[in-house]
Amino acid sequence: MNLKHPNLKILEQLLLLDMQQVEGHKYLYRDKSGAIVNTDTNEYNNYVRLRSEKQKQRDEIDELKKDIDEIKSLLMEIINGSRQN
Repeated sequence: MNLKHPNLKILEQLLLLDMQQVEGHKYLYRDKSGAIVNTDTNEYNNYVRLRSEKQKQRDEIDELKKDIDEIKSLLMEIINGSRQN
């Protein structure tokens, strides 16, 4: 958990008291429902950063595809225009 307020650290500790640590894993806990909770904030922040970078790359690729389509369209106009003359 990414905690910035001192009282939230106490809340985090109380939440962890209600969970069992997964054997052999420092940051993994199992809650009452059986769900696994990862408390490693560094890994989470890294995941969010990587996801954002991948989205930015996808956006750039989509923009390049649009540019190529526009160039193709303009070339077709040039070709078709020169045939008519």
